[in-house]
Amino acid sequence: MEAELELEKQHSMTEEAQKTWQIEAEAIRLEVEAEALENEAHGPSLQQRLKDFEDEESVFVSPKQEIAKEVKPVHVPENSMTLDGAHMLTSTPKQGIKPQQLKVKFQDEEVASNEGFHAETPANTIILRSPMDSLPKLKLDSFDGDPICWSDWMSMFQSIIDDADISRNAKMQHLQNAVVGRAKEAIEGYGYSGELYADALEKLELRFGKPHIVVKAHLNRLRKWVKLSDDRLRKVRRFSDVISTAVKIFKRLGYTNDLHAANNLNMVVDKLPHSLCVKWKEYRREKELKHATLLDFEKWIEVQAEVNDDFGIRSSKPPLAPPDLKLKHRGGSAVYSAVTAPS
Repeated sequence: MEAELELEKQHSMTEEAQKTWQIEAEAIRLEVEAEALENEAHGPSLQQRLKDFEDEESVFVSPKQEIAKEVKPVHVPENSMTLDGAHMLTSTPKQGIKPQQLKVKFQDEEVASNEGFHAETPANTIILRSPMDSLPKLKLDSFDGDPICWSDWMSMFQSIIDDADISRNAKMQHLQNAVVGRAKEAIEGYGYSGELYADALEKLELRFGKPHIVVKAHLNRLRKWVKLSDDRLRKVRRFSDVISTAVKIFKRLGYTNDLHAANNLNMVVDKLPHSLCVKWKEYRREKELKHATLLDFEKWIEVQAEVNDDFGIRSSKPPLAPPDLKLKHRGGSAVYSAVTAPS
């Protein structure tokens, strides 16, 4: 009961404040009209003054519109609201301006309307700020026609350009500016018109993005990889990353035969130095892997990379300084004593 009485009391106070505000607004409006009629000969016409008021009465705001930069809302803590992750700040209207129905646009779509809203609060401006505004902007790298980079580059291009709300002409211009080398040569004749945008994307995929082309590129990289040596075991990490990338690509594209092919396994084992070849054979014997695959090799080489990374960190620490020899005199003979550096 106490809560209901409190709500009724607040509602009644709101209605009284609203009526008072309307009376004051009407008085100010009449005063402005009288002043306008008085100065009609020396200043702007009444119609122009009323038009200025009408321009201020309704504001449509979107996070993507430049108008959001011009409107400076007055922050009112008790009137601030949150809706679907968007922060809404309210501003108090100027005296003499009648609140109008607001249409709030968020991400180019109308999501709210304040029909009868001015009866609840005097605010007549709402600015929505998307949480996406705080995220860093994505950067699209150039694509040079390397099939190994096709999947990552195409995913980024779709997120930044292809899914954007821009014209086909604009998308085609971004596409032409984002390719270099062999990729540029492939679609150079398509120009910058949006009519051939879909054809240009299809051409790039046919040349550089087909699954068999991507798999072949990864196998060629493994085949051309320089043989590791025992005195350069730090490069095991890089070799392990390349193996892991190839295995994941084969899995994703469904090329399981290449994962189990003995020729591919022998190709990567041949890149190991003698010490790691011995460890690989011991690992197969321990795990009883009669028919090892690239999947087995990927797990094993990752462990070897971690071991070498840890060894590299320890070996990179500076060695202890050798003891300093100082000359001490005992009688007529010279005696050297070792003085170690403080730890």
